[in-house]
Amino acid sequence: MGLEATPSATGIFLSQLKYARDILLRANLLDSKPIATPIIISTHLTTAGSLFHSLSTYHFLVGVLQYLTITSPDITHAVNLVSQFMHAIKDHRF
Repeated sequence: MGLEATPSATGIFLSQLKYARDILLRANLLDSKPIATPIIISTHLTTAGSLFHSLSTYHFLVGVLQYLTITSPDITHAVNLVSQFMHAIKDHRF
């Protein structure tokens, strides 16, 4: 399921590090530059633009990112934003 549990002195630490790495690998983003925040809060996405190249890839990535929010709540806002565009998937370049 992608969850890794590590016992510690204060309890159990849950992680999805391997799962997140697999997502980046599948999306060909493994060499991307890491950033502190996944999206600027004031960012507004639009349906303008060219069609995204693969509907099934977009659906897959949004789904696995939703699951990743279990241990990474900091990406919840960004995942919520991109999931609102499941009906009109466009290539959004920032």
